[in-house]
Amino acid sequence: MTDIAVITEATAAAYVAAAGFRVGTVGKVGVELEYAVRDPAAPADRPSIARLLAATAHLPDPLPGGGTVTIEPGGQIELSSAAGADLQACVDAAAGDLSLLRAALADDGLLLDGTGLDVERPPRLITDHPRYVALAAYHDRSGGKGREVMCNSASVQVCLDAGDDSDGWGGYRQRWWLADAIGPVMLAAFANSPRTRGGTRWVS
Repeated sequence: MTDIAVITEATAAAYVAAAGFRVGTVGKVGVELEYAVRDPAAPADRPSIARLLAATAHLPDPLPGGGTVTIEPGGQIELSSAAGADLQACVDAAAGDLSLLRAALADDGLLLDGTGLDVERPPRLITDHPRYVALAAYHDRSGGKGREVMCNSASVQVCLDAGDDSDGWGGYRQRWWLADAIGPVMLAAFANSPRTRGGTRWVS
């Protein structure tokens, strides 16, 4: 059995602080686009990890716009864009890469489903990656919601610069405060899962 290094909470906190809050000039924008993947010929089935890997194997890495493709625990596809110089650059590059991804999946009879929560299929891991197996086991201790989020949810994640070291609105202190303060508004603005298990929900 291979030994797995265990990091301390202090080491993890130091890494997150260094990697997530790099001080610098603001302006760049990135995005992560997640989609459930479906086979219209078998809508209740979940495409296997082997099929998804085969369908995307011929795509360049990175994609022409700088994006990369990964597969999430339940078979969701994630397109992570390159960091654009501004919002429009990010949108243009991600749109081009997304078109290539859609076409590659379509060649294998698969399509991307932009619904935020997959309510038709029960949550199921399609991967045996140790990270996701451990995460699923952790979530299972407190019920099924954690595994449902892992396997059946898809989201849009916008990535921005932390900010510089100033005390103004370009500084990471003010930017972090603002992001935290408007969190509920942003959640409402981007919530777009029209259905949940057992009923419907308003869509922003």
